[in-house]
Amino acid sequence: LFAMPETGIGLFPDVGGTFALSRLKSTPAVGQYLALTGERLRAFDCLHVGLATHYLPAEKVKVLLESVKGLNDEVGRVSVLTELLDELRGSNDPPNADASVIIPHENAIEKCFSASSLEGVFLALSTYADDKEWAERTLKTLKSMSPTSLKVTFEAVKRHMGKETTIKEALTNEYRMSQRFMRLQPDSDFAEGIRAVLVDKDKNPKWAYNSIEEIPKEAVEEFFSPLGSFHPRGEVKLEL
Repeated sequence: LFAMPETGIGLFPDVGGTFALSRLKSTPAVGQYLALTGERLRAFDCLHVGLATHYLPAEKVKVLLESVKGLNDEVGRVSVLTELLDELRGSNDPPNADASVIIPHENAIEKCFSASSLEGVFLALSTYADDKEWAERTLKTLKSMSPTSLKVTFEAVKRHMGKETTIKEALTNEYRMSQRFMRLQPDSDFAEGIRAVLVDKDKNPKWAYNSIEEIPKEAVEEFFSPLGSFHPRGEVKLEL
């Protein structure tokens, strides 16, 4: 099971999530959809959108680990690992292909989540008629998430879509974002999200903003700006 539901706790898809989701083999729109909604994917959908490269039944994992140990110097060769994975998979396909949460709604996802702004996504969902039940359900989900997290996440995925953007640049952005999400309201909803979901568990967070329209553009931009002298450690140092 794959999911990055961080917008529901006032955070964002971290550890490179905004970079990975921005360049799926399906479309960028699917990446935005997964980043914003936190939709859960099983093996079939992970392969379909490009989040996974191989499928292996759970009972074969132990055999895989033992086989990898025996590869010695060839363990770093992609072709060798691919051949091993294909051999162990055999004729086993991911289960529940008919339960895909992506394929039945791909046209709707492409139409609604290709918008150039988060406000555009909300508008598209509110007026989409061809898959109305899904659109209404998805819009309801988004409206339950932290507006600040949604705005920052949408911007991060959008920024990292460019082919010229490197993983180093994305991780630098994410580090800046993570540090600013540690602030208290109204600057960040993270503490409130943790309280509502993990501490008190009332699942009733009180977000700093009532809607995405209330959030100033400058507040979103600040999440991506370089860390100044206020930060004890400064910018993250990466050797990539």
